[in-house]
Amino acid sequence: MRIGDLLRPYEGGLRRILDETPAGIDVRRHLFTSDAIDYIRAGSGSVGPVPAGTIVLTALGPDRKEHGDPTHAGAVIARLEPGARAIVLFGWKPDELPYHRILDVLAEHRCQVLQVAPLELGSLGAAAVIERVDSLKEPRDPLGEPMIVEVGEGLDQLSIGLRIANESGFLACADRYLRAALVNGSRSVSEGGLDSYRTRLDSQLKERDARILQLENQVRMYEASGALKLGRVLAAAGRSPRALVHLPLDLLRIWRSRGS
Repeated sequence: MRIGDLLRPYEGGLRRILDETPAGIDVRRHLFTSDAIDYIRAGSGSVGPVPAGTIVLTALGPDRKEHGDPTHAGAVIARLEPGARAIVLFGWKPDELPYHRILDVLAEHRCQVLQVAPLELGSLGAAAVIERVDSLKEPRDPLGEPMIVEVGEGLDQLSIGLRIANESGFLACADRYLRAALVNGSRSVSEGGLDSYRTRLDSQLKERDARILQLENQVRMYEASGALKLGRVLAAAGRSPRALVHLPLDLLRIWRSRGS
């Protein structure tokens, strides 16, 4: 998904976009928003509250030089006022997101993840739309369409519900992404993660088969050994008088077979 497509369902009532992504991330030329929506390039040093009618853009990724301070996304979330939104651009693919880094700050500041989607923007592989809310809202699917959910009442239930809803949003996106990759035979998931898993599984199966073959060979060797044959003959002789009568002949056969 392109960031312009991600933004489109939230343009109603939107007055400004506050871009606080690092300087190396060029977002503006991909937005394609109305002229009525102000675009402000603020950088990552902003500290003021983000009011309703504003969407602030921030980034979170594994490369500090490219994606900026990893604590900045949490700071942006803490600045949102009721009705304000943030879009967090992730430097990971949907199945790799370390979303646990922001779950606590989301719940603390009454913020809900409305949508999580794959993203096509350079090194950025996913994005999440977040809103400061007073009550749970319907989350949206990766295309931005509302999904119907049951919501509870009360601040305690809101905090718990936000935690569950936010994590579910991330997990659902990663699940859909992986399923689509499996159907399409994609080789790009987690930079070959599926291939790596298949290789590891094949290796484990080969090791198991080799171990089974080794054990079978050992069993055949033990079954053919004179010690095992002698033990079986002595055990049979101890249980049956008839076998005891034939014991000398059985012992002679075992002795003669040693060199065969």
